[in-house]
Amino acid sequence: MAYNAIIVDSLNLAYRILEKKHTYKTNLVNKKKVYTLLFNEFVETLRQIESKYLDPAGNVIILFDNSDSRQDLKDSFYNVKRKNLYPEYKVHRKKDNVEFYQTVDLIKYYYMVNSERYICIQIPNLEADDLVKPVLEHYVKPHESALFITNDSDWSRYISMKNHMLDHLDKEPSTSEDYALHLGFFISEMNVILYKSLFGDAADNIPQVIRKTSENFAHFLDFVNKNKLQDLNEIAIATRRADHPLFKIADFKLPMSSKKEALYKIDQLLINLRLTSSFPVDIKHILAATVMGRNSTKLKEAVEKATGLLIAKKPFTFGLKKPRV
Repeated sequence: MAYNAIIVDSLNLAYRILEKKHTYKTNLVNKKKVYTLLFNEFVETLRQIESKYLDPAGNVIILFDNSDSRQDLKDSFYNVKRKNLYPEYKVHRKKDNVEFYQTVDLIKYYYMVNSERYICIQIPNLEADDLVKPVLEHYVKPHESALFITNDSDWSRYISMKNHMLDHLDKEPSTSEDYALHLGFFISEMNVILYKSLFGDAADNIPQVIRKTSENFAHFLDFVNKNKLQDLNEIAIATRRADHPLFKIADFKLPMSSKKEALYKIDQLLINLRLTSSFPVDIKHILAATVMGRNSTKLKEAVEKATGLLIAKKPFTFGLKKPRV
């Protein structure tokens, strides 16, 4: 299947490539230490994905986290409510060394000067998965399809009949049917948020509210659907009611259980609902942060020579003074 857009979780893909090897040697590129082999393997991996899956007229949209912040990434948010709600959110998030993030910066620069079919987007204090929804709405037409390059489960909420996810580089893309079969429910943005909110997410250090069973989740989905709850605010109001389904689930009735403990669990559920939801991003912010490829053969080749993709002849200068927006 040929997709109209390939949307790349750049940091996730870089980590997946990095994990193939125990060590990478650093090289100086314009006085900065970078993993040139990691850079080359990222470029080659994306080339292979494009060759196999991208429609000739399609675009590659590369989303970037805030790699510069490194140590402070987990404390930086478009809206600080996530950390205020739950200080342990992503407290165990992997942090790499400066060479890794400088390599990601070089990757971004490379695609900024590359073909116009490449689109780079990065918004301060936002993560890549927060950008997926507005990117789909603006850059992928309703009749078009997209392929997500990530194994971040947060992206699974946007899988549909036409949008798929390449969560295993050595396998075919996962479809909504694949995820529905694996998880046991219809895949939608709200259903995935509810699922992760109830049962937690170890990768993001989001705590489990109740024991994971198909009956528990089916019970909760039935409650949401019967009450026609459409958004988090409606769910927040409904969960404070005495007839909330969590009060009726056997897993809530622990040895020392009480209504106070049940309310505590519901409070945690409400926190989880907000932790697992993406921040609403106005399209004007997406457009302001969009950098189309400059289609500069000279600058592109300079990067390739500096990293060993081509034999270097001239020194490479890192940085764009006037990026094309």
